[in-house]
Order: sequence, then structure tokens, then C-alpha cells
Amino acid sequence: MGLVQRRAGRSGRSLAHPPRRLRPAADDRRAERRLVSAPIAGWPACHLDRLSAGHRRPPRRARRQSLDHAAGRRGRDRAGGAAWRAGHDERAQLVARRRTLRLHALFALGRSESLEGRQVRHGFPVARAGQVIGLLGGSFDPPHEGHVHISRTALRRFGLDQVWWLVSPGNPLKAKGPAPLERRLAASREIMRHPSVQVTDLEARLGTRYTAETLERLRALYPGVRFVWLMGADNLAQLHRWQDWEEIMLSVPVGVLARPGQRISARMSKAARIYRETRLPARASHLLGRAEAPTWCFVNLQMSGASSTEIRATGGWT
Repeated sequence: MGLVQRRAGRSGRSLAHPPRRLRPAADDRRAERRLVSAPIAGWPACHLDRLSAGHRRPPRRARRQSLDHAAGRRGRDRAGGAAWRAGHDERAQLVARRRTLRLHALFALGRSESLEGRQVRHGFPVARAGQVIGLLGGSFDPPHEGHVHISRTALRRFGLDQVWWLVSPGNPLKAKGPAPLERRLAASREIMRHPSVQVTDLEARLGTRYTAETLERLRALYPGVRFVWLMGADNLAQLHRWQDWEEIMLSVPVGVLARPGQRISARMSKAARIYRETRLPARASHLLGRAEAPTWCFVNLQMSGASSTEIRATGGWT
């Protein structure tokens, strides 16, 4: 039924001047079929008779989203196509650049295996991301029961997963050199027998001389691992004499375990005075491993009075 006939049927009278048709009826029917058959985003491609036979149109929101998406795609392809493609290319180049740099780093360092595999291959102790590792540095010339007691207590009081002994090649603050490194390592492994304590020569392997350098290298080599620097109260008393000592305080939490007779001098030290506001109470010492630098904690213990200096003086280590 044509447009004129439909209007005439509704009003009961014919139109005196019917509208002029723009194209023949056959062209209109072909145009309708092309229009309905054309694939539209979110609509099934079908003919007019299939729509009338039960094909449901997608919900209004889905149609609007589909049409908006199509319009946005056309806008990118036409008006903003050049800018969009430029941004896409830039992001792709950045991803490729990062991938290339990572591959170069892996091949340069021989890092084709896992992180733990690399640690084992290079002779480093194994640590996983999220673990808290206490670092007890010193010459251990010789090691004694005081070192053992400090390590066991630190594991318990500071919430540590492991303790690593960093047996140093030498002490920059001492004029006389220590015993050979291999001898001190062997003695340390003999006296320190605990599944969560490892005796290492990391400073010799890393080629570092000062504690601040060692901490910087370890934090780079063990991403995601949290480190805590452990020391006796005698070391806190002279910490301000260490190379870049404030870098130590600012990079990792510090756990201080007080020896008998050295508690007052340690609490009055320059480092303790400067960082008194960041001191963690002893009753909260178990939180030190998860704290952020420059947090430090001072723990009083009934400890063995043994010292490496006294052992050497009495001829117990020659």
C-alpha cells in the first residue's frame, strides 16, 4: 500500500496534491532491502521479512552503546585517526623498548633462569619477595656465642624470616687486618648452626667495602625482599663514624641488641639522638621487619659478655 493510499484510508478522503516520489517503487524496495540487510553493530544482518517473523532488536541501551562505539571508531579512523595511531605507535614502541632493555639485561648478566636459580648460581643465599632478612655484619674475628645469641634473639624479637651473617673481608675502622676470610667463614659456620641463619661472604662477592654500599647492592639484587640491619649496642655508639651512616638509617630499619654495660652509651649516641623520633618501642619490636626506614628499635637483653677483642687478647684466636 502506497503512502497516498494509507493516508487516504486513515482520513477517509484522498489528498488533492499527493507528495512527489523521489524514485521509482522498485528502487525504493531495493534500497529497503539493502538498508535492512546491511550489517549494523549490535544488530543481526537479516531481511525485512525476518524482522517481522520474530527477530528481536537488541535492547535500546545495547543499540546506543553499539552505535556510539561505531561512531567513535569512525571518528578515530577519520578525524582523529592520525593522532590515535600516533599514540598507539608510541605506546607500542615503549613496550618494545622495555622488552629489549630487559632482554639485554638478562643476557648481559646471564639471567636466563629464575631469580632463585640466579642466586644459587652466583653463590648468594636464596630469598623470596616478601621475606624479611636480618643482616648481621662484622669481621667475626673470631665468631663467638654472643653472635649466636644475637642472631637467635633477632629472629624471634624482630619478626625475621632469616638472618644472614655478612662476614666482611676487612673492617675499614680497624688498622690491623683480620684473620683470613676463609678461616673466619669456617669458624662461623661451625659455631652458628641454625636452619634460618646463613653465613655468607656477600661483601667479598659484591666487591663492597662499606655497609651503605652493601645495602644498596642487596636491595637491587633482591627486589621485594625487606632487609633489617642488625647491630650490637657498641656499634650504635659509634655508628656516626661509619661511611654514609645516615644512608644506612634511611634505607632499612635497624635493630639494636644491647650488650651488658653498653646500653647508656648507645642510647646517648649521635645516631640515637638524631633519630629519637623514629624509635620503635621494645614492646613493638616484632613490627620492625615490616616498618619503613628510618625506624629503629633498641632491645635490652641479658647477653653473654663475650667479645672478639677479649678472645684475641687471651690467645683464644691466633
